[in-house]
Amino acid sequence: MSSLQPPPIPPDIDYQAYYCEENIWRLCQQPQLQVHKSEVVFISNPRRTCALWYQRAAPYPTEPVVWDYHVILLTQTPDNIWQVWDLDTLLGCPLQAEDYFSMTFWGTPRIPAQYAPRFRAVPAELFL
Repeated sequence: MSSLQPPPIPPDIDYQAYYCEENIWRLCQQPQLQVHKSEVVFISNPRRTCALWYQRAAPYPTEPVVWDYHVILLTQTPDNIWQVWDLDTLLGCPLQAEDYFSMTFWGTPRIPAQYAPRFRAVPAELFL
């Protein structure tokens, strides 16, 4: 069993497991996040088999979850630091983008290409 416990979801966020796009849609409506530059990022690939590590759905954090797609929110702070909001991660939320991507996709160079992620970002206001 994992020693890494899932961080609590912020209390004002409506979270539903396995509904990442709806969770991000709700998150985009949070007034405190609408003042920042925000991008909704869709993660998938042509085979719809993307490996992500440190996900709540994994039996162990060191094992990847293979999603058909996943959706996260990137926000830019006033200090120009990009943060990731992924309510399905075990790493905490929000998390600096560099840390999130290096840990969530740490195994990508060692896995078959069919599990490699592709990213598409759209402005959050277009997602709403």
